[in-house]
Amino acid sequence: MDFLLAPGFRPYGMGLALGLALAWAAPAARPRQQAAAGFADTIRGAVEVDGMAVPGVTVTVTDAASGQTYVTSTDEAGRFEARVAHPGAFRVATSMPAFAPTETAVAVPASGAAIAPLQVNLTLASRVAATAVAA
Repeated sequence: MDFLLAPGFRPYGMGLALGLALAWAAPAARPRQQAAAGFADTIRGAVEVDGMAVPGVTVTVTDAASGQTYVTSTDEAGRFEARVAHPGAFRVATSMPAFAPTETAVAVPASGAAIAPLQVNLTLASRVAATAVAA
């Protein structure tokens, strides 16, 4: 094997270079490992009007304790999901022009137990206004 090496080449230099390369790359990998090991859960749901999926609805998930918000929107099938980093109480609000806004309280358990998907039914704002006037 010595005949393949250039004069003055030290084989242990490759080990040193490999070790330095791994040490340089290791800090970048650590945050991902820590995030995967920490608590994470997902609030999922679907938004409908009279049984029909509604795409493009703005969904805002608010941490009741800190007030921090996460905003997403429903996909073409009316579904949404939002990852939360800790257990606790959250508010899920929906909004879309021409529809009355909704708000639902969600408790994310510390046990990591599955959260039942939310089913949000939107109502036309004109229907809500007519009901309020009639009452």
